[in-house]
Amino acid sequence: MKTSKSIALHALFAAALSLVGMEVLRAQDIDPELPVSRRLCCCSVEIPASALSFLSIGELAPVATGTVAPDSTGATLIADENLSTYNSGHYVKISADGRVVCSIKILDASGEGPTTLTLASDLPSGLATGTTFEVVPCQTLEGALGANAFNLTENSIPANADQVLATVGGVIKRYHYTPGFPSFSPAQWQEVGSTADAGGTPLDPNSGLALNRIEGSAVGIEVYGIAKCKTQKLRIVPGLGFYSWPFVGDVTLDESGLQDVLIQDAIPANADQVLIESAGVIRRYHYTPGFPSFSPAQWQEVGSDTDAGSTVIPKGRAFGVDKLGSSAVELAVDDPLSF
Repeated sequence: MKTSKSIALHALFAAALSLVGMEVLRAQDIDPELPVSRRLCCCSVEIPASALSFLSIGELAPVATGTVAPDSTGATLIADENLSTYNSGHYVKISADGRVVCSIKILDASGEGPTTLTLASDLPSGLATGTTFEVVPCQTLEGALGANAFNLTENSIPANADQVLATVGGVIKRYHYTPGFPSFSPAQWQEVGSTADAGGTPLDPNSGLALNRIEGSAVGIEVYGIAKCKTQKLRIVPGLGFYSWPFVGDVTLDESGLQDVLIQDAIPANADQVLIESAGVIRRYHYTPGFPSFSPAQWQEVGSDTDAGSTVIPKGRAFGVDKLGSSAVELAVDDPLSF
């Protein structure tokens, strides 16, 4: 019989953040117009036994704001403020007219006055001088999962441990937690094939996790994150990737709007595919544009011709996208509670 073990203490979340030098959410960090109940989001997710499952990553509170200065172009953002301490463990989140324009990882920061931020990808074209942006800490394995706070199977041998697949610098990497050995090696997160401490590795913005659970019992995990109240931008890159839905709550494929930016085709192999996991079962979906007087435009599970638009991406769970081609796409996602 499956059992579920869950540690759901806010203090644990605070401790996990302090390990990587991050502060717990404060009232001034969050939009004051949001109701108190929406300032910190939390949901519980059960990771099933002996299966690969998906987990969302909560966004952390911003630690600074900046203003775009002239001569910002390409992957170089010139900020009017001194932001030199915010290095590769952070990203910039640029907004305009109440909508998030982009979230881009910082690779390097230099300059004691106006700061030059070297970014992982180009800024959007036409970005106006004076546009404000936030500096947000990247989530980490230790920030999301603590020092194995949720009792995942740990072992110094990766094949004998639960493994976490995370996106770092656009590349999916595998990690496991080793309990360490007294007077020899510490307990820590490690990338498979390495002995270095990986607990503080910055994860890509808007990414999600995949957990390969080897134990014969389920385990509960709490996902914490800051509330969001403006239109968010989700960037989907070529290849297989795992993404966190920007808002807490179930969303159906029809509601997601993914069909508006992904490649559509009646033949699954010629279409971008969305991967959704439920209870350890992963299914693939594609959007077919349909044929007049023959079949409707709709979401379909691969191998089926029935309408799958009501299929839910569950709250707290990441989803996968297997993206064809060589170009990234961006999806604007509106706050479902705005009115």
